[in-house]
Amino acid sequence: MSKITINDIARKTGVSKATVSYVLNGRSSGFNISPATVDKVLKTCQELFYRPDEAAVLLSNRRKQPLKLLFLSPWLYSQFSDFMEQVNVTLHKRMEKDSLQVTFKPYVNGELNKALRPSAVKRYEAVLLVGTDKEDEVWLEKNADQLPHTVLLNREAKGFCCVRGNDEEASAELAGKIGRAHYSRYLAFSGSGSTYCEQRRCRGFSARLDQAGAAGEICRISGAAEIMQKIRKAFEKDASPLLVFIPQYAAAAMVQKLAQQENIRIPEQLGIASYDRHSLLSSFITPSLTTADPCLEKMTNEALDMVLAVRQGTVVQEVRIISAQIINGESTVHSTAERNML
Repeated sequence: MSKITINDIARKTGVSKATVSYVLNGRSSGFNISPATVDKVLKTCQELFYRPDEAAVLLSNRRKQPLKLLFLSPWLYSQFSDFMEQVNVTLHKRMEKDSLQVTFKPYVNGELNKALRPSAVKRYEAVLLVGTDKEDEVWLEKNADQLPHTVLLNREAKGFCCVRGNDEEASAELAGKIGRAHYSRYLAFSGSGSTYCEQRRCRGFSARLDQAGAAGEICRISGAAEIMQKIRKAFEKDASPLLVFIPQYAAAAMVQKLAQQENIRIPEQLGIASYDRHSLLSSFITPSLTTADPCLEKMTNEALDMVLAVRQGTVVQEVRIISAQIINGESTVHSTAERNML
């Protein structure tokens, strides 16, 4: 006689396979399954001498246990990282909801191989990783086969499940919404130590403006004081309106403050565009910054969904791209079409 399965129980009782599964796993109340149906399913199991598969029981019990997740970040203890603040808030919301047991650990950019050595990660069921170092990315791609339960957040490497933003495309879209007729020149700032996310943002922004005929350049300097010095020199040569793109939100806010202290009119003389949306600063900046919000909460939730799927073995290697939301702030003059929409 062939082994009885839940498919047999479902056919005998006239209910779905899912209903039988909910009853046998004690989840009938959560799905509004009537007591009569529960009794019918259980009685049929007795009549057919149904016994659950031991492997299935073990797997089911395992999934009910807290998932041991290792979260690695080079910015874990950075007091200036609003990225980490927003990611942490989302992580803590999901910890109770999805029964996540998260261990937070920092690592040094360029030394990811130490943080992911087998002895350091063997106790965890999954790893959620952020960071932007190119050397680390090369190492990841070489060792992808050894890290099957690792999910990358806001970065991409071949062989991994990844969730990242559309930095370059969003920055190009952002540039397209700013008044080209008002700003005929621009400066984009990408420091020598900038992340490749920031570099992509500068490329997308400047490429869109170059295509529209604006004159400008990407400057390899960072820091509000240095950026402000470059802006002053630009105005000494040419008094026409200048548009600047600073991919770091906090730096853009500081440049705007310095410009206001020097009585530079924003956005008429100086337009300032940025990337990200600071969870705290954005409420206090006047005029509000024109920027692209990468939707970090959504990005983190997508990454955690991947982590859960990886644990269940139901996900293939894929890259999910979260589109940023363009915020038409008051720090730039907008195109005619955009002004009509505001």
